[in-house]
Amino acid sequence: MRFSCFAQKSSEGPEEGVEHLLWNGQSIAFTIRRGSLRRKRTLIRVTRAGKVEVILPPFLLRKEAFAAIQSRGGWILDRLREIQSCPQPSPLYYTDGEEHLFLGTYCRLQLVVCGVKKNFLSSDEKIGQSVVTGRSQLIQLRVDSDDPETVHKQLFLWYKTQIQKHIAYRLAALCPRIPWLTAVPTWRVRTMRRRWGSCTGSGVITLNTHLIKAPPQCLDYVLLHEIAHLQEHNHSQRYYAVLERLLPNWKAVRRELEAWSPLVLN
Repeated sequence: MRFSCFAQKSSEGPEEGVEHLLWNGQSIAFTIRRGSLRRKRTLIRVTRAGKVEVILPPFLLRKEAFAAIQSRGGWILDRLREIQSCPQPSPLYYTDGEEHLFLGTYCRLQLVVCGVKKNFLSSDEKIGQSVVTGRSQLIQLRVDSDDPETVHKQLFLWYKTQIQKHIAYRLAALCPRIPWLTAVPTWRVRTMRRRWGSCTGSGVITLNTHLIKAPPQCLDYVLLHEIAHLQEHNHSQRYYAVLERLLPNWKAVRRELEAWSPLVLN
């Protein structure tokens, strides 16, 4: 599952010059790329930087890119407005007291430097080297030093542990509700900049570690999006019919995830 309005780095064709098309009195600037031999359809992407790209199959003429922009002009301008209205993330310094996202909530980072506060956490509170205290919305992180690079690495490991636990918990709740699913699918987590998740032809689901920062319903949406691919490994009308049955409000949750993207991926 790729980000729907945020582009991934393309391996298809070198970037060409910037073109312009006037749509309802508004100028749309875009670049044209040539797709691989496997590409059969024209793809329009809007990047997080607000750039518009058209990926053309190799057998189509350049004028088809203009036709594609003309036909999707309203959608493109809507996406550009969404990007402009998205909250811009602040730089993260990984220092004590800084706020970090966890399940859609900002939690204050509290560093526990080993040797200074050894007994701060009891043995049953330890989760790796960290613990979340929901009552006070803290992420208490045990670290060897308060060096920002060290803190960054430890926080990433904590996020990875948390999303693994959360995925297992949500799959245990969701899978029994899906009548055609005979077993919990094989899954794994991975840090990705351009995908929320994916599903291989053999049915292995991969989910983005960053999803642990988003609200819980966003993780459910990506899980169900990929589970739907176990029945329809495409994005056809049949696929979306499956997704609609699994999550009737998936469009609203997808928009919510898109709005969170700049903060979650920070």
